[in-house]
Amino acid sequence: MRLSRGVMQTKDAEFVTPDISMQRAIVARGYAAHQPIVVLDAHDMPLGLLTSDDIRTGLLHGLFLSDSVGLFLEKKTLFTKPEDVRPKFVVDPEKNAVVLIAGGLGSRLGSLTETCPKPLLRVNDQPILEIILQNLKRVGFRRFYLSVNYMAEKIVEYFGSGSRWDIDITYLHEKTRLGTAGGLSLLPVRPAGPTLVMNGDLLTTLDLNSLMGAHVHSGAAATLGMKELEMAVPYGVVNFKNGKLVELREKPTYRQLMNAGIYVLNPEAIDLVPPQTYFDMPTLCDKVMKSKMDVGVFPIWEYWLDIGRTKDLERAKVEFNHIFAPPAAETFVSDREKEVDSWP
Repeated sequence: MRLSRGVMQTKDAEFVTPDISMQRAIVARGYAAHQPIVVLDAHDMPLGLLTSDDIRTGLLHGLFLSDSVGLFLEKKTLFTKPEDVRPKFVVDPEKNAVVLIAGGLGSRLGSLTETCPKPLLRVNDQPILEIILQNLKRVGFRRFYLSVNYMAEKIVEYFGSGSRWDIDITYLHEKTRLGTAGGLSLLPVRPAGPTLVMNGDLLTTLDLNSLMGAHVHSGAAATLGMKELEMAVPYGVVNFKNGKLVELREKPTYRQLMNAGIYVLNPEAIDLVPPQTYFDMPTLCDKVMKSKMDVGVFPIWEYWLDIGRTKDLERAKVEFNHIFAPPAAETFVSDREKEVDSWP
């Protein structure tokens, strides 16, 4: 069977042609980070292999997910060196802790958060924050700090000490709202190693071991997760110079990289957070750089959803089982049809 501009999915790998977009290849495999992408030519002969980190290499060198799989393969050839291949990072439950920012008002969700804090809103019959904790536990984290403010008592009542999930939870009680970084000043002890900091309203399939490993390998004091954002302008966009039209673009689409609300911070970065002061992550990153330390960036191509609005919550409910459950069958997707098939 020839792929001819298609995608073939099996339980062990994904087979694609080089002319399809990377976004299409990712969606077809359900954002499964563990599956390699095998790129085949017109005769179904292998051209190369792309891993999760190879996709990130392409994104770090100027590609977008709308670009072709073939371009990502070219970037891998140009920029990946043998020394870039490093052992998989393993979370040390004693040295690596997690801080989850869970004190926001959730005001964009309207009446839904008038009687329930956003982290306790349910997706797949579970609070959002419980899903996050369980995913982090699977990676190897055991020590958690929840930074709480709005309806903190309800969050504490539900999660308690964390013993129900065989994890340890400590609460950082913000008497006044301290922003996305200010709660770090409430940590009872200085962290012994890199700490994962994450917004408490994110659902993602991000390979967190890869993120932690990239942070340690880079030598940066902080690493910022970033996600591609596509913005469609509903009007024609005018470019002009000296009073004369240079270009008129009809309803263009722009792509930017945005802050994904996921960070890894070394103890020396956390030391820069002032006590009991409203302090946001952009300010902390700026302070780290002004202190002559590096802030690394980490592209996130995996599934990522910030549940900030009602439509985001509804989307999460629709997509959850598809994204977080393993595929039930091997499938082939062509330009003309979707059909269940098997690889010969």
